[in-house]
Amino acid sequence: MNTTKSFCNQCVGERNHAVLHSETESGSEDDSYHWSVENETLKCLGCNTVSLRRTIWESPATDENGNPLPSVAHYPPAMFRRQPTWIPDLTVRFFFDDDKTFITDLMHELYICIQNDCRRSATMAVRALLEQVMIDKVGDQGTFAKNIGEFQSKGYISTIHQKYLETVIDAGHATMHRAYKPSKDDLIALVNIAESVIEAVYINEHRADGLKKRIPPKTVTKRRSGEQPPTAGQ
Repeated sequence: MNTTKSFCNQCVGERNHAVLHSETESGSEDDSYHWSVENETLKCLGCNTVSLRRTIWESPATDENGNPLPSVAHYPPAMFRRQPTWIPDLTVRFFFDDDKTFITDLMHELYICIQNDCRRSATMAVRALLEQVMIDKVGDQGTFAKNIGEFQSKGYISTIHQKYLETVIDAGHATMHRAYKPSKDDLIALVNIAESVIEAVYINEHRADGLKKRIPPKTVTKRRSGEQPPTAGQ
């Protein structure tokens, strides 16, 4: 059995894969241009997930030492960030609420953009997502600045988180109006902020309510009339 290293979406990282099938095509034009395309069906040896890998090499694509620089594509695309485990819970809770299903729909679209490396689209989706969360909780105040200010004044975020949101909103504006394309690290930072806000506003709120119901109430011991409270050491 032939094996190779490849990215696994289920394991979220490089893993050993069995090569189930492989086909290679190659060709040339004159003596100056050569190419090859290798298509492989792979099976992760950790979780048994099956995927496809397509490796394309063209003779002009080499490094400074003349070594080939192939282009590698994965199907489905390699996912550099997994969705939070609490998204299904949010989807179920919002299923019958038309005003809130937009939020979960937009979250799913955001992770599609992330998986396909559409960083500009993902940044704009984060901006739109946080705007809808704020409007859902405090209403539309007319501007982003007023929405963030009201969101903070109602206690949903701290003053520090307010500054984080302002940065996310500015990144969205820069993407649309100033040709900004975030790096992967920048995009992860933006998504981290969005996830933390959404988890705090919807998920932790729900968890806290459930926990409160499960905590047994305090018991109050009533003293009989004329009974003195116990003194120290009793």
